[in-house]
Amino acid sequence: MTSGKMPLPPQRTPSQLTMVGYGPDIRIVNDQTVFGHTGGAAGETTDIDIYPDLDWVAVILSNYDIANQVGSLIRLQDEFIT
Repeated sequence: MTSGKMPLPPQRTPSQLTMVGYGPDIRIVNDQTVFGHTGGAAGETTDIDIYPDLDWVAVILSNYDIANQVGSLIRLQDEFIT
């Protein structure tokens, strides 16, 4: 369930590969596997990312309703953890 099945076009940074699995998104960030899921609705966005080889789980809960506004937080999170 947590392995990538199909690569997606580059989205965030050149050092990242994003793939779709059977539920979570799977990303390779700085040679580290990250899997998780993003969601949201009017007035809120959520993100959970699991870094299994680094023993980290990161959760973002926000009052922004546009995922792009949270994207900078996810990039910063990736930089700090990996």
